[in-house]
Amino acid sequence: MDCEAYRSACCRFDLIPCEYEFRYGDSVSVIACIDRIAAERPELIIASSDYVAAMTVSRFGRRGIRIPEDLSVVSIDGTRWAELYNPPLTAIKQDSKLLAKAGGEELLQAIGGNSEPHAITIPTTLKSGGSVKIDQRCF
Repeated sequence: MDCEAYRSACCRFDLIPCEYEFRYGDSVSVIACIDRIAAERPELIIASSDYVAAMTVSRFGRRGIRIPEDLSVVSIDGTRWAELYNPPLTAIKQDSKLLAKAGGEELLQAIGGNSEPHAITIPTTLKSGGSVKIDQRCF
């Protein structure tokens, strides 16, 4: 996973980057990841999808970790389902049509023999929900 933008943002805001990984469908891996996050208690986690964020929020709730009071959660997704979770998820919403178009173009280029790495920027927006604790010092 390329986390250059993540590390750059952490550096810009004097944050210590940390990555938590698990294997989909492997409950032992998921539980170990949740245990690590619960022990380390970061202020915020950014989940790779609404599904992962909801699963995380649910498992933390079972452990008495309150979202967003004890831990803020942001997903990189922003589906319509995000607002149905408790609390509703704050999400970095991607333009799925542009993402699909860019992915299709990359695939066609690779099939055609042109697979040089390059950056593609997809516009995003922040969809507010209830899963992030607002730090009043910022206002």
